[in-house]
Amino acid sequence: MKAAMRTYTNRAMRAGGFTLVEMAIVMLIVGIISYVIAAGFLMSSRTMKTMERRSDVSAFLQEAVERTVDTLRSASSIVAASPSSITAVVNGSQMTIAYDSTAKTITRNGAVIGANISAFAISYFDAIGNPTTIPGAVRSATFVINGISGNEPWRLETTVSFRKLRLQV
Repeated sequence: MKAAMRTYTNRAMRAGGFTLVEMAIVMLIVGIISYVIAAGFLMSSRTMKTMERRSDVSAFLQEAVERTVDTLRSASSIVAASPSSITAVVNGSQMTIAYDSTAKTITRNGAVIGANISAFAISYFDAIGNPTTIPGAVRSATFVINGISGNEPWRLETTVSFRKLRLQV
């Protein structure tokens, strides 16, 4: 009878639940899975925020540059042309686009239109596409702007063809 009782008791204990070790292992596995899911969510959230920030900065600068380029297209003359600035006569008044490497900004007539600019360069071309530095010979210009948003570098390049320039001799 004793042997029969032991078998019954062992079967009852096995069927009755989990041991403490089994519960600890299950909790450890659930904890690891939860950590992996949470870490993935946090990484995804950070990446999304970084992309949004970068997109906002890039969109703001791109819009400012496009407005400036549209304005420059109607310039009647180029007064000064250097690799880091351009001064043109637009609608009867001078407009200067300049890069300040110390402040890392681009300004239009002294007002900041772009910040966190790591590099800025303007290349000028004559009527047949040859590089030139003579303001009276300039017919187009290529602007190259490099910047950093967060820790991500970006680059913006655009070309302006001056439509209303008066021929200067």
